[in-house]
Amino acid sequence: MPKSMKQLEEQIERFKEALFEDSDATDSDSSIGESLTNRGLKRKSNSRSVYYGSMGNSVGTSVDVDYYSIGNTKRGVISHYRRRAEPEWLDHDNPYHDVNMNETMAPLTNPQNIFTHPGIAYIFEQNYLNILAASAHESISSEHKYAAQLQQLLSVLLGDDPSLTQAPHEVFGITPEQCKELSGTVQKALEKSREFIRCWSNVRMDLLRAIRFKDKVLTYCQGENYDGMVNHEDKDAQKNE
Repeated sequence: MPKSMKQLEEQIERFKEALFEDSDATDSDSSIGESLTNRGLKRKSNSRSVYYGSMGNSVGTSVDVDYYSIGNTKRGVISHYRRRAEPEWLDHDNPYHDVNMNETMAPLTNPQNIFTHPGIAYIFEQNYLNILAASAHESISSEHKYAAQLQQLLSVLLGDDPSLTQAPHEVFGITPEQCKELSGTVQKALEKSREFIRCWSNVRMDLLRAIRFKDKVLTYCQGENYDGMVNHEDKDAQKNE
């Protein structure tokens, strides 16, 4: 028998032995089909080798696992398939199918386009600035009531309330030291409340300023001709009124 044929037979025998070997390595039945990554698949304590291809199939991935019975064991074969360039669900389930980037990113050609431009009209149609300004006003009003209560409590603790006939610490049933400490705590809370009111007032003023600018832009665009020139007839009519 030629030497090459003998070597080939030996290789085939070793290959068969490897296939039918009942090993306790990590390429068992539970090693395939549980996760898409080998992260967390620790090597067994008595295993002689690690099957590095034991990556499972999770839902939604482009991986198929087929199981084959070889002798008294089962082997999982992982196969990958290529997704088509244009799958069937592209036209139905793709949320960006109806988005035209050229129209969305296109600049305004005249002021009237601000009411129909897909990327700008939505901004001016929304009422979020007014909602935020109203919410800021509610927060400021609520904090004003809280600050008034703190101011009234501080006046009582300092003995500035003319309706009191006793010392402040006697009214609250505490010691003078505790009354002094409580006065300091209320004073700090009152300062923080006033700072809160100042900050929110600034925020509300900025929101109102943004609303005015928005209205000016809309008014300007409504008073323009399609050729981009100012409608002087409308302005003259407004002056005469």
